[in-house]
Amino acid sequence: MHSKLFSRTGLVALAAVFLVLVIAIQWLFSGARVDLTENHLYTISDGTKNIVSKLDQPVTLKLYFSRKETEGLPAIRDYAKRVQELLEEYVAYSDGKLSLEVIDPIAFSEQEDEATTYGLQGVPLNAGGASLYFGLVAALDSTSSDGVKELKNTQVIPFIQLDQEEYLEYDMSKLIYTAAHPELPVIGLLSTLDVNGGFDFMTRQQKEPWMVFEQIKQLFSLKELEDSVSVIPEDVDVLILVHPKELSDQTLLAIDQYVLKGGKLMVFVDPKAEQEQPLSPMDSTDGSDFKLLFESWGVQPSSGQFVADAQYSMAVNLSQSQRPVRHLALLNLVNDGQSDVIAKDDITTSDLESVTFSSALALSQLEDATTTFTPLLKSSIQAMLMDANKLATLTDPTELYSEFEPANQAFVLAARVTGPAMTAFPEGIEVVSSTDEAQTEESVEPKTETIMPEVKESNSINVILVGDTDILSDRLWVQVQNFFGQRIPTPWADNAGFVINSLDNLAGSEDLIDIRSRGRYTRPFEVVDALKRDAEEKFRTQEEQLELQLQETEQKLNELQPAGAEGDTQLTPEQQLTLENFIQEKLDIRKRLREVRLNLDQDIEALGAQLKLINILLIPVMLTVIAVFVVITRRKSRQR
Repeated sequence: MHSKLFSRTGLVALAAVFLVLVIAIQWLFSGARVDLTENHLYTISDGTKNIVSKLDQPVTLKLYFSRKETEGLPAIRDYAKRVQELLEEYVAYSDGKLSLEVIDPIAFSEQEDEATTYGLQGVPLNAGGASLYFGLVAALDSTSSDGVKELKNTQVIPFIQLDQEEYLEYDMSKLIYTAAHPELPVIGLLSTLDVNGGFDFMTRQQKEPWMVFEQIKQLFSLKELEDSVSVIPEDVDVLILVHPKELSDQTLLAIDQYVLKGGKLMVFVDPKAEQEQPLSPMDSTDGSDFKLLFESWGVQPSSGQFVADAQYSMAVNLSQSQRPVRHLALLNLVNDGQSDVIAKDDITTSDLESVTFSSALALSQLEDATTTFTPLLKSSIQAMLMDANKLATLTDPTELYSEFEPANQAFVLAARVTGPAMTAFPEGIEVVSSTDEAQTEESVEPKTETIMPEVKESNSINVILVGDTDILSDRLWVQVQNFFGQRIPTPWADNAGFVINSLDNLAGSEDLIDIRSRGRYTRPFEVVDALKRDAEEKFRTQEEQLELQLQETEQKLNELQPAGAEGDTQLTPEQQLTLENFIQEKLDIRKRLREVRLNLDQDIEALGAQLKLINILLIPVMLTVIAVFVVITRRKSRQR
């Protein structure tokens, strides 16, 4: 039997069986995929699956990648391959509604012209004029009246950034969703501040609209609502609430019900809104009044208090004759890549560089909250809460320092609140009866009726809360110039970017909102990096000491050399000897410094050589040992 199996006929039969088996597996499991990566990098999320499976119309995807121009750039080509494979996953789950075209826009070709027409960005690779294209186009398929296929509502990612791979799935899913839904999202605006301009009673002049809302109008359909509204219109995708103050119970109930029914909300509250203009200088400006709804969402605002932060305080000029002083209430949060004051793992804040606040209140989660409280923007630990009334008569910001004692904790200035929540009005509200219109003014007590909430709880609310209204004002983020009647904005902070990112995120479908940042494709050698850090630390102290000695020696040389540089002045023999000693010492220190750096490089290279040796020799040796062990074991079993 053994000889028959290994005869020529037997081997041919085995090969035929193997070939049939491979073909059968490919046919039966052609759509099967197994993702063994740590963060499931090649498995699209449930949100993306829902988006592509719910497409009503066909959508064409065009991935433009300069394959020919990147022959010597393996990292970019590997990343492009991963992007293509991820898009193929999209197509597989779309039930035929998605189609993918991969195009190489060779220089001076029609494909390159097409890429530039779509607005894709070409990055120069060399002086010869070659450019790298790496962008994605999504568009609705449609057929014109004469039967010609057309692409409508084209959406593009001009260039797929390699350092933004955590948000790759979100960006691509958003692109497809936007292409499939050409209608602009409706943003409802309910504000007690004159964000759309108005008359300034102090200056007796007309005020310009706030620039952030001018930019919102370019991207969304903005619908203004009265602050006495009793029902939020059903077509409002996201509601912006600015400085809620003295709102009626009926309006508060309308907002409460809008959120519980699935509406998205972005709220800006303030302990002391600087942009609120009183009718006279004697009138006071109180803070926002929205605590009841906040508590129903499991959030506690620091009413009447603002966050003072020494680390992120901004310098202000009081007068030309004085030096700038830091204002503890005026904050400029900066994304330095190290701290978490600007959240890196939320799509609304991940690309922000800086955000400014003025007299912002703090937000915190209640102990019995059922919701999830996710900080988006927060202060440093060099911060504390101070009485907002101090700002009403403050003329010198340095006065705040007399009472400033850091609490050694960070305060949340903006947060996302999600999850299950209850209504703030479980017993309903009392309102004047609408049927009692015939009542006369002599009536002492009008008839009332109770309005009960239609929805008393929700499994999933989605609200973004911001503890400042001044963040929206022009003075905190943009310089606006008037150019022949046209207002030209020059941003110096990312306040508008934060607002628009938030609206863009909230206005998307629930599936789009649920897509979180994914892991990175690049997998660093963590053990290797740790060993390198240890090697660097070993020589860093010695290097710093030598650098310090070198600076001291050069300073002494500079003190001696000018005396001999005047021409008439001669160095004494002692000075000449000292000078020569210093020069020699300088050369010795430089030599030792080079040796330290050389030793560091040699240690790192030796580490690399050890790793190569392990990869090249250790695995084969282990396999050989295992094979020898198996052979010996079999021989012993046969001998028995």
